[in-house]
Amino acid sequence: METRPYDDVRIRPVRGTDASELAALHVRTSRMAHADIMPPHLVNAMTVAQRERRWIDIWTKAGADDATLVAEQDRRLIGFGHCSRQRDASLPFAGEFCAVYVQPEMQRRGTGRALMQAMARFLVSRGITAASLWVMRDNRGARRFYEIIGGRLVAEKGEARGGVTIAEVAYGWDDLGPLCGDGAALPGGRRATT
Repeated sequence: METRPYDDVRIRPVRGTDASELAALHVRTSRMAHADIMPPHLVNAMTVAQRERRWIDIWTKAGADDATLVAEQDRRLIGFGHCSRQRDASLPFAGEFCAVYVQPEMQRRGTGRALMQAMARFLVSRGITAASLWVMRDNRGARRFYEIIGGRLVAEKGEARGGVTIAEVAYGWDDLGPLCGDGAALPGGRRATT
């Protein structure tokens, strides 16, 4: 499974040798995305070593319906996504987009769209035709992106983290078919650009 959103960016399955670079990317993008949303003690609590251990653990326990995909440019990771069967029994979607992160300077160039498309194709190849994801309610940029690519708001919750409650919302795709497309117009005639 490999797609090319642009000539110089490719989406491919993660390799074990990506663990350190992916963990560093995860920490950096999380800190930037969540700096104005979460208290500083939570933003700064995530470390590269802790994330590396966590990703290796996720990959070790991954089943046939789990995938971590990376976006690579010039042999450097610029984004990643992880999808699986649904982990939240309260949501009526068989699949889940568990993580989607793109370096801030690489956003709005098609990388996020390419990752979501590749994950949707992976899930559909496993017979999973609907999926959802959770995102922090105040992460306006991410929410706008999910809406542009056809996600609809389906739930809200408060998630306890480090002594505070973080408001989250869920977006769902009842049919992953349009997201699997080749960049054609999405619902409402929109085109994804992130």
